[in-house]
Amino acid sequence: MTFHDYYLRAPNADELRKALLAAQLIEPLGGGEYVSCDGMQLDMIGELVLFKDRGDVATTLPGWHANLRMSRPLSDGERARLAEFVIDPPKAPLRVWA
Repeated sequence: MTFHDYYLRAPNADELRKALLAAQLIEPLGGGEYVSCDGMQLDMIGELVLFKDRGDVATTLPGWHANLRMSRPLSDGERARLAEFVIDPPKAPLRVWA
């Protein structure tokens, strides 16, 4: 099976959730919980922290990060709703699908 991977970065978790809801890629379960729609997996990473020199110095990358894996490419409408958040492609992803 072929997978389509997308790396997302938004200013914060709420903005990313709103975009994913607008693209109909997640659905609310209630109580502030969400579920991914069929044919996709969502890895909400959050803030990314880089460590240099064996963990002595930490740098937090700006934004809220997530990885999206789908069994199909994003539709034009989904891509439009996520356009400002898709990193296409990232230079060196820190977390990838196994």
